[in-house]
Amino acid sequence: MDNLRENREKILAEVLQLTSDICNQQISETQSRRLEEILAENREAQVAYRQYMSMHAELYWLEGSLSVANSSPLHSVEMVDPTDRPTNFLGTQTGKFDPPVGRSLLALAAMLLVGLGIGISYPRWFASAPAELVQVASDELQGQSSGPPTNGETVARITGSLNCRWNIPRNAEAVGYGSKLVSGQQLELVEGVAEITFENGACMILQAPALLNVSAADESVLHRGRVTTTCPAGAEGFRVNTAGLTVVDLGTEFGVMADDQGNTEVHVFQGLVEGHFRESENGPLKTLQWHTNETIRYDHSKNQVNSLDKPGAVFVRTLSASLGPIGGLLAGEDFDYPVGRLGGQNSGFGWGGPWEDMSIEGELPESNSVDAGSLRFGILSNSGNHAALKGDFNRIRRVLSTSFSGVFDTAGLIEDFDGARLIGRDGTTLYLSFLQKIDQVEQVFYGFELHRGDGNKNRVLCVGHGAAKGWKETGNRSPNKAAGVTGWAVTSESNGTGNSLLELGDLGSESTEVALFVLKITFGQDNQDTIEVFKNPASLWDEELCLPDVIGKGNFSFDRISIANFEGRKTFEVDSIRIGTSFSGVTRPRWQTESIGTGSSSTNQ
Repeated sequence: MDNLRENREKILAEVLQLTSDICNQQISETQSRRLEEILAENREAQVAYRQYMSMHAELYWLEGSLSVANSSPLHSVEMVDPTDRPTNFLGTQTGKFDPPVGRSLLALAAMLLVGLGIGISYPRWFASAPAELVQVASDELQGQSSGPPTNGETVARITGSLNCRWNIPRNAEAVGYGSKLVSGQQLELVEGVAEITFENGACMILQAPALLNVSAADESVLHRGRVTTTCPAGAEGFRVNTAGLTVVDLGTEFGVMADDQGNTEVHVFQGLVEGHFRESENGPLKTLQWHTNETIRYDHSKNQVNSLDKPGAVFVRTLSASLGPIGGLLAGEDFDYPVGRLGGQNSGFGWGGPWEDMSIEGELPESNSVDAGSLRFGILSNSGNHAALKGDFNRIRRVLSTSFSGVFDTAGLIEDFDGARLIGRDGTTLYLSFLQKIDQVEQVFYGFELHRGDGNKNRVLCVGHGAAKGWKETGNRSPNKAAGVTGWAVTSESNGTGNSLLELGDLGSESTEVALFVLKITFGQDNQDTIEVFKNPASLWDEELCLPDVIGKGNFSFDRISIANFEGRKTFEVDSIRIGTSFSGVTRPRWQTESIGTGSSSTNQ
């Protein structure tokens, strides 16, 4: 068994190295034949090859093939005749890779994407390979995270990586997904794309080849390469320094590209940025501002700034995969809506309709709202906004897609219960995760709820605080506060007996910090289901390393989700709702996949 595993890892490492050589135009005819031999026989190698090349194609695609132009280093891309392409994904009609003459990685990657898009001939296994991203993780190709730096102030961390290869100085700590970065730390990314999240909330996408210094929680120095920076509310003022030019964020998203000669381009995707530079060595500091869709070039040798008519480069702006079910994930909501009302918004995937206001405090009509920025938990962060419930009479709800042939039906999770189509078929298991935050404790009721139909007595599950322990026998069967209320706990009204609440378990003392919850529901026969609730689990990938904080029994089939906030003057915030069929499917970012290759995984926490 050990020999088989060792041989597998050796082959995969060889494939990844040969693929890297293709991208760097360093593969020989003998090596290309060797690569074809492996790919013809090994499906796992096929997946690794396909996804490595697909990632590069996505980075450099511009509606057609690309080639290197004889211009400045910052303008290295131009359109070429899209019919001038090979008919095989390896580069030639014969299937053997011919080292490209006058073509760069940009051309090769774009040709691959064109092949995927218009049906150019390629082997059947290539078309049927799974869509998961494959991350390079061999000792030869990937710097491994060996834990946080031992000294210095942590100012950022690597929160995403795709096919990254780092140049690690001898005797220096390796870096990788999850690594903490200290003030002054230098990063040299040789291949791939990495996401860096700074402590002030700014998120930076670094594209290889690049050399970057992480200066402070709100500042970096780009020596060469490309970065895209997104600054949510509260992170304004983030600075990207290059030779002679300082770019200051004023609440926006922008790209910066620098070369070894000190020249810089700034591409403003949205919002407003400010630039500081000197027109002479000892001259006064000059300040300019650039708006949405403006592009400028700073000439370091002349200390001049000029406008460009169109972008001269391609920037990666997110590592998130396209929306949709993938890798065990069936439904998702990142609240990627404009700041304002949440009611009526209808994005994400896996849902059967928009968010609906069930109750809303009259004096705060904006209470069930979308607020700027995303909640952050450890290395988890998103690019969208988040839901915020304010006031003391608020509930907003959204129905999941339980229709015939819907995503949950296709996954075999739907059962008929009293004429309703609910998620909860016997013998299946479902996972659900979300982030939550409150700004004040001991403020009576708030909760993340699972429902079947409407009404409090149809509340299948509630993760929250201050639920009434009993119900009034008359009237509209409203909560009976005289019976007492729970602390921070997991409860169920629908599974209670008589007029009593079912208390499934306590969650400890309330906290104003962001918390990650993962719910695991194992649906059993005769509606005897098991719920396991993990609060801030020890691992985002390995369920076996995590211990549930609450375990309970009941009937937990449901068809909709609610967020509620009643009584008190607190703000209840929720973000990153995920529903799927595996633990890691609802906890890992969608672009972070299992590693392939030798050595330890680059997804160490």
